[in-house]
Amino acid sequence: MVRGRHRRAGCLLVLAGLLGAGCSSTYMRNRGHDAMQCIDWGYVTTKKPNFAVFNDYFNAVPIGYSDFEGTFHGIGNGHCGSMPIRIQYWGLLAWGGVALQLGEFDINNPFQVSPEEMAALRAANQPLPTTTPWYHTGFLRMALYDQVPPRRTGFM
Repeated sequence: MVRGRHRRAGCLLVLAGLLGAGCSSTYMRNRGHDAMQCIDWGYVTTKKPNFAVFNDYFNAVPIGYSDFEGTFHGIGNGHCGSMPIRIQYWGLLAWGGVALQLGEFDINNPFQVSPEEMAALRAANQPLPTTTPWYHTGFLRMALYDQVPPRRTGFM
């Protein structure tokens, strides 16, 4: 009984020390933001039935098909909660294409539109996209064309 009290008192003392040192406030909040940038985890709901079966290993080996719009519930695109999702995807191992939009379309979001592509369009005084553009996937197609997908979080 005495050991249990000492153990609890020791745990409370360590916790108080961590809280006082700022470890749980700033440090842990920053680690939470890092985790939200690294993972996409949740589920999708749609108003009408849809079909999607696909997998893509680092945009190099795409396989499957998807064309749906719905609502993503979970952690994704650096946000937590519910957000719109639109996935158009096809892949045949070495050749494919993808247009993935998680959240509202934002032309300045590097996960939706490639920053290099945006800089080239602005420099050439070309019109900017109003939806997420199609990008090439598959090791063969990416080798033959320049338009590779922007970097992604864990989603896909």
